[in-house]
Amino acid sequence: SAVRYGEEVSADRRNPVERTFDEALDRSAGDAWLVQLKGANHFTPVHVVDPTTARAFLDTEPTTDPDESRTALAPIVLDFLDSYVRDDTVALGRLEDLLIHQPAAVSTARRR
Repeated sequence: SAVRYGEEVSADRRNPVERTFDEALDRSAGDAWLVQLKGANHFTPVHVVDPTTARAFLDTEPTTDPDESRTALAPIVLDFLDSYVRDDTVALGRLEDLLIHQPAAVSTARRR
């Protein structure tokens, strides 16, 4: 939807999700995570896409199977929640492992 907000879309345009992570989050405690899945889009986590959001038409088509992406995403979200809600150090260790050994479905894993 960048065009709707007056932004030019170009090949060298920064990924808006990464830009938000880098510029908008005021975090330096090491508890902010960015994990992106290969070929996923904003609506990958949901099934079936809710047409009342009136935004799905703006999203790119996923280039990977959304079911496989959701299967890869679920344990990452659970580890994040367990780490920061339950102080689960084992779950935090699994998250930290993403920074070194990214599963095939993960394109980006960063922490700040």
